[in-house]
Amino acid sequence: MKKIGLISFLFLVVVLFLYGESRKFFCLEDGRCITVWKTYNNICYVLPGKYYGLIKPSVHNYIKTNNINNLDIIWTKNNDSLIVNFENNDASIFNSGKGVKIVNYSLNQKYNDSAFTYVDRGYRRYRNQVDYISIFLKDNYATDKNGKSFNHLIALTALQQIW
Repeated sequence: MKKIGLISFLFLVVVLFLYGESRKFFCLEDGRCITVWKTYNNICYVLPGKYYGLIKPSVHNYIKTNNINNLDIIWTKNNDSLIVNFENNDASIFNSGKGVKIVNYSLNQKYNDSAFTYVDRGYRRYRNQVDYISIFLKDNYATDKNGKSFNHLIALTALQQIW
């Protein structure tokens, strides 16, 4: 009887964990990836590459934001940094000094606007040669520079990758 109770409890814990934790990988065709890890308490971590950790990243560079923010991630030409353009300011960038550096777009907005965007019929758009991913955290999807949305074959959950 105790064994059934323990198994039921463990099953409930696993279901609650999977319900409250959501992780997706959005990868460009050339293999560059972004991990979006939505956790409890309306906290979302966005990291360059694929992150499988079970605790808050500490030695990785990451963005901490809410689960409803939208952001654009631009890869620089030499791939040593990412420039992040947030829809709202409810986000923080943490750079540990290792790996791909993350830079806030708005800290140097005039330069970034001139380097990465142009105006088309009153709308600011990214230039064709700019590699970027637009991530819509609330809706759990992303699009690439061609407007193509990532499907479930590309945006795999971490559990699908592990199992």
